Order: sequence, then structure tokens, then C-alpha cells
Amino acid sequence: MRREDLLRQHKAEAVVVTCMDFRFCDQLRSAIKEAFNISAYDTIRLAGGAKNLSSPDADYRREVVLSDIATACKLHDVKLVMLLNHEQCGAYAQAGHQFVDAQAESDFHAGELGKARTVVSESFPTTAVASGLLLYNEDGTLGIHDIVRS
Repeated sequence: MRREDLLRQHKAEAVVVTCMDFRFCDQLRSAIKEAFNISAYDTIRLAGGAKNLSSPDADYRREVVLSDIATACKLHDVKLVMLLNHEQCGAYAQAGHQFVDAQAESDFHAGELGKARTVVSESFPTTAVASGLLLYNEDGTLGIHDIVRS
């Protein structure tokens, strides 16, 4: 695509709220493309990702994320907010969450992502919301699991 065309493109299909964890950066684009068939999206990357909506350690963190989502909706005509948490998240560990096994961790994130979807849905009632859990597959690729769309 030419430079002029790229600069004129001001529409994104989604805004993705995810963790800043470096382990997931390289494969995130392909995981989103595979799970949602979306390639044009804005990204909000913060320690803990959707944790900042569901159980922030300070209220201002929720407000920052909601403000960034509002900006994406306004500037890039975003119609979908994607909330992605990941396994073995240090922000949750730092907050005291430990899991006996992968299923317990998955169940916990399902609850957290549900709370985050509610916060976003109440703040942006005309915007679709989806969530999922980033997990490494056995072959080493990153996948988005337990996808919920509302």
C-alpha cells in the first residue's frame, strides 16, 4: 500500500485491549487474524490488559482504558472492542492470584473477562464487545481461546 493510502486510512475494525507482555507481541497479529478475521485494529497495551477494567488496582486505570477506547471509536470508527487476557499474567500474580492448574486459571480469566465486557458494554452500549484468552498451543503458536462475543 502506498504511503498516501496508508495515511488516509482512518478506519479500524476493532480496538484490542491486551497485556504489554513481550511474550505475546510477535504472534498477536496472526492470532487475532485467525480468531476474528481482523487485520486493521488499534491496540491498547497495559500490564494486565483487561484487568484494568475488571479489577484495577486503582480507579484511574479503568478511566485510562475507557478513554483510549473512546478515542479509538471516535477517531477510527471502531465498532468492536476486543478484550484479551493471557495465561501466566504477572499483573494478576502481583495482585496475589495463583492457580492450582490451567483449568482454574482459565475459569478465573473467564470471570475477569466477563466483568470487563460488562464495563465496556455499559460505557459503549452501541459497540460490540468480544473477549478471549491468549494461550500457547502445543505447537508453539499463539491462539485465542474461550472467545465470547456480545
